Amino acid sequence: MGYWTDVVPQWAWILMFWVIFLTLSNLGVLTYGEVEFWLALIKVISLTIFLILATIISAGGIGGKTIGFKYWSNPGAFADSINGVAKTFVIAGTLYAGTEMYDAPSTLSLR
Repeated sequence: MGYWTDVVPQWAWILMFWVIFLTLSNLGVLTYGEVEFWLALIKVISLTIFLILATIISAGGIGGKTIGFKYWSNPGAFADSINGVAKTFVIAGTLYAGTEMYDAPSTLSLR
């Protein structure tokens, strides 16, 4: 949040969001589900608008300069050769692993 404003200290943002989430959790399943629905709808609409704007900007509709596939030739889509591709697989694998990896040993134990 410090990117947009540094007037509010970081601890105040944390406290504010903590209170919001705590309040939503205590209002019950119906309210929580309703808020989750509207936030998901906002997310889908935002992503749709972003994709449309990105296409328009790449085609030169805004700014008048066509970007298109300009950066595929200089420096190139695979500027770092196989090393760059391998690095993306490592990052993607780490992101896909998620928190399940922390629970995996507990699922293997005998009950």
